[in-house]
Amino acid sequence: MKTRLLVAFGIILIIISAVNYTAYGLWEPETTERLLEQSETVFVGTITSVNVLEFERSNTYDVVENGVSRIIIENYTQTLDEYTVSIEEFLKNPQESHTITMLEATVGGVPGRSVSIGGFELGDRVLFYVPKIDGTNQYSPESFKIPKHCDAKSVLEKPRIDGVNDFRMMQDGTIIQNNFTANKKIQFVFDKDLRTLNGSGFSVDVAISKIIDKKNRQPILQESIHAESKQCEWVATAKWDFVPTAGEYTMWMSDAEDGYSGRSTYSGGFSVIENTSIKTQLNPYVSDTLVTSPLQQFKSGIPLDKIQCKDNLQLVIKTRDSSPACVKSGNKAKLIERKWATVIIHESDQVKITGDDAWTICGALRIPCPSNPVFSGTKLDDNIIVKISGNGDPYEVRLNQTSVCVMLPSEETECHGRH
Repeated sequence: MKTRLLVAFGIILIIISAVNYTAYGLWEPETTERLLEQSETVFVGTITSVNVLEFERSNTYDVVENGVSRIIIENYTQTLDEYTVSIEEFLKNPQESHTITMLEATVGGVPGRSVSIGGFELGDRVLFYVPKIDGTNQYSPESFKIPKHCDAKSVLEKPRIDGVNDFRMMQDGTIIQNNFTANKKIQFVFDKDLRTLNGSGFSVDVAISKIIDKKNRQPILQESIHAESKQCEWVATAKWDFVPTAGEYTMWMSDAEDGYSGRSTYSGGFSVIENTSIKTQLNPYVSDTLVTSPLQQFKSGIPLDKIQCKDNLQLVIKTRDSSPACVKSGNKAKLIERKWATVIIHESDQVKITGDDAWTICGALRIPCPSNPVFSGTKLDDNIIVKISGNGDPYEVRLNQTSVCVMLPSEETECHGRH
């Protein structure tokens, strides 16, 4: 399962190393609420047989080399499991059948081809989310194994964590991002979704130091905590606390799940002041300011255009529910191109395209050009411009360093080299 370390730390967390998880293209798991809404049916059943099927697929994509565009058609064979499932209980929209065949889930790959994800074995008891009963019956990739001693309806009500991890700092029962009050206990809560209902755990090492000056730190707290999830629950919670005096602090954390050799490491800083009404002062010795996850920032009332992302991540808005997310810069353009996400447009992002590039767009759009054509667009990143319209035509045009590409109504892409 793909993971995103959206840790609500009150600081920007710097990831030093990551645990051993597998990422599948640009797939992001849906929430339980969204899955229940989108699925035609949801049920629990046991796999009684497994059959291997082969499908001939083709993938078409555009490549620009030395300013020249060419279409690549790639043929490949995809192998997927087909499961016969004995239905135990329907949780949404009951069907008449007591047995059903289900096709192994796939997600979008790069570039463009689908890839299988997860998969189950003979005898597994599984909770299936099924988007559509259509003969193919391909289940959603969020479907999961459920132990025989777990009640399916109760499991659906158990909390999950968007992004696997959730970290928060609290004082007097209130979540605070920075500027804690001196001489009052700060409680740190680290929740981790362990992606299993069989009961598991994780360990976290914590070190907090007070900044004396630019070169010196005073160790304040150093702990190792182990947390375990209960049977039939997803989340384990680690907690620690300390009572601070006024000053600037750095915090370092490293966690590892039971059974995994990899560790994830985070660092950041926070301030403690004598009076919470004192205006925030930025710490000159800590390069990062603590911030929560984008979703928690949004829920706390922070405007979308003010939401912050940690280093090397960029803000996008999910198309499906208009919620904020922080993604890798390399994935941002692909998510927007596939209409899975949009961006917040600022005035500074607006650009004008004139000259040879504007003439190239006219030719690609097959529209008459005035003597000096001008197009308006939005700067997506350093080399891509999107959502350009000419004379009201709703075409999407991407401009990079070597070419101008137009997304035609047929969903084909036509690219022209820049002069």
